[in-house]
Amino acid sequence: MVLTADWVSPRIYGNVWFDKPIFFYWLTALSFELFGFSEWAARLAPALFASAGLVLLYWFIIKTTMRRAALLAVVIMGTSFEYILLSKLVITDMVFFVFNCAALGFFYLGYVKMDGTKRWYLAAYVSMALAVLTKGPVGALLPGLVMLLFIMLQRNWTELKAMFLPTGVVLFVVVALPWYAAMYTLHGTEFIDNFFGVHNYLRATVSEHPKDNVSYYYLAVFMLSMLPWSALAVKALIQGCKDLRSQKSPLLLFLFLWIAVYFGFYSLMATKYLTYTFPILFPVAILTATQLEQMITQDKAAEIFCWIGVPVALLMFVYIIAAYRYLAGGSLVWR
Repeated sequence: MVLTADWVSPRIYGNVWFDKPIFFYWLTALSFELFGFSEWAARLAPALFASAGLVLLYWFIIKTTMRRAALLAVVIMGTSFEYILLSKLVITDMVFFVFNCAALGFFYLGYVKMDGTKRWYLAAYVSMALAVLTKGPVGALLPGLVMLLFIMLQRNWTELKAMFLPTGVVLFVVVALPWYAAMYTLHGTEFIDNFFGVHNYLRATVSEHPKDNVSYYYLAVFMLSMLPWSALAVKALIQGCKDLRSQKSPLLLFLFLWIAVYFGFYSLMATKYLTYTFPILFPVAILTATQLEQMITQDKAAEIFCWIGVPVALLMFVYIIAAYRYLAGGSLVWR
C-alpha cells in the first residue's frame, strides 16, 4: 500500500486481497509512512488500541459503577492471556474489539440518559461504522443485535424511536460505505463475490477447520483467554446469573446479553477462530472485577487466594515447564 500509493485496494504478494476491509491496513500503512518499515511500526496500531481499550473500560465503569471496580477491571482485562497476546499481533482483532466495545458502551450510556444527552447514540453509530470498516458487516450486526434484544427485554419500545437518529445514520453511511463503494467501482462483482461471498457467507456456512467445529470450542477458548483469571471469571458469571434472577439491574442484563450474543452467534457459525469471541472480555472483566471487589470488601483473603493465587501459581508452573521444554538447549538472542 505504501510502495504502490494505492490506499484503496489491500494487496498480498502483489494481488488484490478481499479478506478484510481497509481500516486496519490504513493504520499499519500510516505507521510505516511515519516510522519506516519495521516490526515495531507494524505492531504499533494493535498496541495503541490495546491501551485505548483499557482506557475505555476504565471510563465506562466509572460512568456506571464504582472507581475501585474500574481499576480492578483494567488489571484483570489488561493481564488476561488473550488481551496481552492480541495487543502484540498484527491482526485486526484488537482494533475491532475497541470499536465494538465503544459502540455498545456508548449505546448503554445513551440508554440510561447518562449526562442527560443523546450524543452517546451518535458516538455508537460512528463506532459501529468504524467496526464495519475494520472487519465487515458483523461490526454493526452483533452490536445491533445486543441493543435490540436489550430493549426488547426491557420492554422500552419508545427507545427504538429515540435511537433512530437521522444524523447518526448519515454519520454511519459517510464513515463506513465510501470504501465499499470505491472497491465495487474498481473491482465490480469480484469484490462482492470474494469479500461478501467467500470471506463472510462461506465462512459462516462452511467450516474452514472441521476439526474445530465442536460445541465446546468457545468454552475452551474462554478458559484460555481469561488466564490467570479464568476460575474467578467463572465464579463471577455464576454469581451474576444468580443476581440476574433476583434483581432488575439494567447493566447486569446488558453485560450478560453482550456475552450471550457474541458467544451464541459465533458458536452457530461453521468456521471457528480463537479470536471471534474476543469482545466478550470487556463485559467479563467488569463482572469479574465486581466479584473481586466484593470479596475484598468482605475481607475474604483466603477465598481470594484460592480463586486467584492458586491459578496464578499453576500458570507460572506451566510457563516454567513450557520454557524448559522449548528453550532448553537453545540459544536466546536478546534484541
